[in-house]
This record gives sequence, C-alpha cells and structure tokens, in this order.
Amino acid sequence: MGASILKGVNYTLQDSPATITLMNPGLWGGKVRVQNDSCDVSSIEAASTIKIGKLPAGATLLWGRIFIEANGTNVTFAVGDGTTADKFMAATAAAAASMLSFPNLIAQANLRVTVDTDIIITTAGATIAAAKAIKTEIAYLLE
Repeated sequence: MGASILKGVNYTLQDSPATITLMNPGLWGGKVRVQNDSCDVSSIEAASTIKIGKLPAGATLLWGRIFIEANGTNVTFAVGDGTTADKFMAATAAAAASMLSFPNLIAQANLRVTVDTDIIITTAGATIAAAKAIKTEIAYLLE
C-alpha cells in the first residue's frame, strides 16, 4: 500500500471552486489582525476577570498568548468568553513566569464567532497579592 495524498477541506474548495461551494473569504487568504493589551494587577481575588480582547463578528480565532510574571502558588488562569470561563483554555497554573497559549483544544481551533465576543481571563486558586504584569496577544482572521 502506498502513501496517501490528502487535501484539507478548504484546500479542496480553493483548488476547484464551484459557485455553490464558495468558502468564507476569511478562511483562505484572510487578513490577520492582532490585538495586544497589558494589565497590571494587584490584590485580585480568585474568580476575578480581566477582559483582554474582543473578536468582531465573523472573525476566526487563530491564537492567543498570555505573558505573565510569577503569580504565586495555586494561582490559575482560564480563558473564555462571556458564557464559558474556560472555552479557549482550561484553568492553567500561573505560578511561574511563563507564556500561556490558547486555544489549546482542537474543538476551538479555527473557531469562527458569529457575534462580537469578549475574550476574558478568569483567575482561580489564590489571591494575586503583589503587583504583577500581564501582557496579551490575540490573532484572528477577518476579511
């Protein structure tokens, strides 16, 4: 048996487009846009939220990154929208200085939003006592 030669769904559409199967122009050759933000936090308790971006209706989320300073033992960050706190990233340890990435679930890869959607960090675990910097970057496609 020989090696397989496969095509992705959108590759197939653009390779031999038909008028009845036109794809969303933001999925193939779309424009990448980036939202950068920063926030200094101090003395925020578990279950606090930080809005870090807003995807416009029709945008396809590519990736997001959160750059953090060490926040102390038991502090976690989840990333979601206004309805599901961990839609894009499950609660992840934020104790050490690091970069956290989202979406980290295949179900959220290339997710296209149909309405304006806030991207929100939700803290959990312990209180972030000392002043800490959080920097964020969200990349999305939009035609």
